[in-house]
Amino acid sequence: AQYEPYIDVESVSLDPFLFDAECLTCDFLLERQTQLRHVKAFNKESGQLEAEKRRVAQKVGELSAGKGSFWVDFAQVQSAEEEVSFRDQVIAAAQELFLNVSPETKRNLQVNKATGKIGRGYLPLGGESGGSATFENKEGFAFGFSRWRSGAPDAHHPALAAPRDWNRMEAYNVWPSEEQSFSPKAKSVLERESIDLFSDLGMLLIRAYSLDLHGDETVLHKEWAGGDSWSLTRVFRYFKSLAEKGAKVEGESIGLGSSPHTDWGLLTFILASDEPGLQLSLGDDVQNETWSTVKPQFAKDWIFVNTGDFMALLSQGKYHSPRHRVVSPILGSDHDNVERTSIVHFYYPRYDIPIPDISPDMQGKYSTFTDQRQKADDSTASTTAVRLQDRLFGDWIAEKWTQVSR
Repeated sequence: AQYEPYIDVESVSLDPFLFDAECLTCDFLLERQTQLRHVKAFNKESGQLEAEKRRVAQKVGELSAGKGSFWVDFAQVQSAEEEVSFRDQVIAAAQELFLNVSPETKRNLQVNKATGKIGRGYLPLGGESGGSATFENKEGFAFGFSRWRSGAPDAHHPALAAPRDWNRMEAYNVWPSEEQSFSPKAKSVLERESIDLFSDLGMLLIRAYSLDLHGDETVLHKEWAGGDSWSLTRVFRYFKSLAEKGAKVEGESIGLGSSPHTDWGLLTFILASDEPGLQLSLGDDVQNETWSTVKPQFAKDWIFVNTGDFMALLSQGKYHSPRHRVVSPILGSDHDNVERTSIVHFYYPRYDIPIPDISPDMQGKYSTFTDQRQKADDSTASTTAVRLQDRLFGDWIAEKWTQVSR
């Protein structure tokens, strides 16, 4: 009750796009695809598959134009060989990173700001914040693409032997070792299985958006493909609020795990534990915001999706990038300790995609165009006209990550 009011966010199934998808890398989705094909869930010859794709694409478009958030229902993406759901495997692996590894190891593997890259490794308590005036009550861990290899590229993964110097978002991952109490299984779940799932999910959704915007599911994939190598994943451990046990969420007295913001990229994917905390602002009045808590559906292996600023720009404002925040977990009346664990994947287009023309109205709505290094009550922190059309999208995103580093 302490998180009320709740908001119901609609879900969508991407099964029609999954049915004939190529170049999938996620084992869970490959198994789901095999099931769909075995039962002949969709008929290509009769036109049923295309009709279902258009229906799903229209719904994705409507949800993105409305709240800008929705759930993706993959019908329990659980391997037949696994008794534990994929969500629970991811959360268990994330908790190993935080609970099993010593403070000394965390310090030694902390993100290195001196490299000039958007680094990989541990983010200390309070190490990031969307506003310099707000302490965000969480620790984190950053990682990303790991399939560095040589040879011919395929349709899904680039053929990159190593991170490229000019790409500030590409870097090698940094992980604790088995000797440091972090298991190879947990590393595989996070670095390979979860990123494979998020990459495949992004590919499926881009096909749906392309069909909704252009009537052709291939257009946007051709224009945007190539972001896998620099898309970024963060795992967060949100510590309990200092508010009194059973307190209601009022203002910011309960503490924030993530300051109010919009996401900068194309899409953001979230898997999390069952503790509530993610909240959406549904009005346009930033000065008098009202917040509603998203009712968690993660236990169903559903993935939460936020539309990002760049998706809103590339759709010329058709889609909405929602303003949201995460409140620190609040002690209930029946227990003395609570935390929230989440894994957040920021899905990007190719690094060198040009930034489209931006109207003043668009600049005023989104965090992408606000200098997040400055205090929220500083008048200079308000959005200013920025000429971005001569810049690469990837360079701008890298600059944004430096703004939230503390």
